[in-house]
Amino acid sequence: MTKKTKQWLIIVFLLSLAVRLLFNAYYIGFDADPRLPRFQVSDSGKYHYLALLLCEKHTFGHTAAIPPGYPLFLSIVYGLFGITFSAVRILQSILSAGMNVFIFLIACDAFDKKTAYLASGISIVYPFFIYWSGMFVSETLFIFFYVAAIMLLLHHGIYRKTLTNILGAVCLGIASLVRPVALPFVGFVIIVYAVSMFNNRKKMLLSMALFMCAFTVTLSPWLVRNYLMFNKIIPASTMGGLNLLNGMNTAIMHNPDEVNTITYNKLDVYKEHLAQLPEIERNKEATRVVAGYYRELILYKPRILLKILQKKFLEFWDIVPHNKTRLIKVISAGSYGILMPFFIVGLWKSGTQSKRVFFIWAALLNTFLLGMIFLPTIRYRFPLEPFYVIVASYGIMRMIPKSCFLKESHDRKGFLDGNTK
Repeated sequence: MTKKTKQWLIIVFLLSLAVRLLFNAYYIGFDADPRLPRFQVSDSGKYHYLALLLCEKHTFGHTAAIPPGYPLFLSIVYGLFGITFSAVRILQSILSAGMNVFIFLIACDAFDKKTAYLASGISIVYPFFIYWSGMFVSETLFIFFYVAAIMLLLHHGIYRKTLTNILGAVCLGIASLVRPVALPFVGFVIIVYAVSMFNNRKKMLLSMALFMCAFTVTLSPWLVRNYLMFNKIIPASTMGGLNLLNGMNTAIMHNPDEVNTITYNKLDVYKEHLAQLPEIERNKEATRVVAGYYRELILYKPRILLKILQKKFLEFWDIVPHNKTRLIKVISAGSYGILMPFFIVGLWKSGTQSKRVFFIWAALLNTFLLGMIFLPTIRYRFPLEPFYVIVASYGIMRMIPKSCFLKESHDRKGFLDGNTK
């Protein structure tokens, strides 16, 4: 890494941190109570309550409904600094600024330095990165470890260092304990390893084994705790079935326009049946109910299923999100929306790149598929936005006339470049 690059990364981190601290100081208020209606974002009150429970009684209670990562993070902050909301927002600002450094490193490894400079520059002021740093929800903590994991795994693909493979698995495990949406990405990692190292089976199997071992060890304390408590293997949460019910239910089947407007607790099947069941049985029964809905749609109502999927697709990529305030709509259109055409160009042009883009494609596809299965909301879309910014930046650079700097080659070539030795 050159001196110029190190200086730029310091500038990116400090500017990102300054912007987030100013946002939290003057718009949110460092010590503003996250339980106020103005700041309420679905799970924020539950996270705070669980963090207090951890501080006072050192337990999560007899439940696995909420993943442990974010409540544990809050409890550590409360334990170190007292029940102060300002410390949480300052630390989240630091994490958000650190993620922008990771964005530079990913863009640099997957594409080139010019793309990396642009992507990290955009990330400094990208509104949604800034916004979540002030909210008492898991987004900022999750995205820090999720992006760190992909950065490390990409680094392993280029420099073939075992340590980065293990650290990437650990970061992905932590991200999964914060938000279970990271769990399916494990499958994408295995696929990338299989495709990239197919000609060197020994190295492929070793990389897979080390990755899975480190990932499983990271999850093991929560896995063991849940098995002892419920006699079930629960990787992250018992809310999977109900979240599936958010994404597919009778209201949506009768009117696809109800996507994103009905939550499971407003449904008759929940009020009359699921709400009375114990936690584990409720999750299993909700999954069975949703499977029945999909079976009915596939066998007897395929046109309605296509309409629902079309609606979810449009909602997921919507530039101006529905059911949001005018301010959020303007911010989304002025940031995410402006980058959309460049993202499309970058996605198309990245097909000519080496296998280095595989992890970026996997991150985009993982989040998109989960949005189609669950809810295609801004929150479900957020995990792909760091990679959205990277690909859009690449698209911008490819549209610059005579951009000969895009032809620069990478010094080191690993299995993502076809070098499996």
